[in-house]
Amino acid sequence: MKKNKRYFKSFLLTALGLIGIHIGLVDTFNLGISLIQALQIDGFVVVLFLLSSLIAAPSLDKDPEQFALRYLLLTTLQLLAPLGAVVLWMVSKVPHIQALGLNMVAMFGLFLTFQSIYFIRLIRS
Repeated sequence: MKKNKRYFKSFLLTALGLIGIHIGLVDTFNLGISLIQALQIDGFVVVLFLLSSLIAAPSLDKDPEQFALRYLLLTTLQLLAPLGAVVLWMVSKVPHIQALGLNMVAMFGLFLTFQSIYFIRLIRS
């Protein structure tokens, strides 16, 4: 199996698990956001990571230098998108902005961690 297909398979399974855990935590404990807001955050982060993975994953089977450049571009775009969303919420004066921002950053951090782990493992193999 090609590396990019292995990456997408692993990442999708992990994404589903992380979303399930996040929704379970929001439903069980009072994290300051509603279930709908948690689903919106999770949906935004998943779509962001899947779309941005389309930038880097095709170069997994090719030149490592090309992959490194694409990964830097990918990470930069991924960092700017959640920050832009939080700024947009602040300007829109969305209630519970602190809880929304913390949930967004937590999910982003988890997704970025697992994405980096999977990319590193595939590059080394």
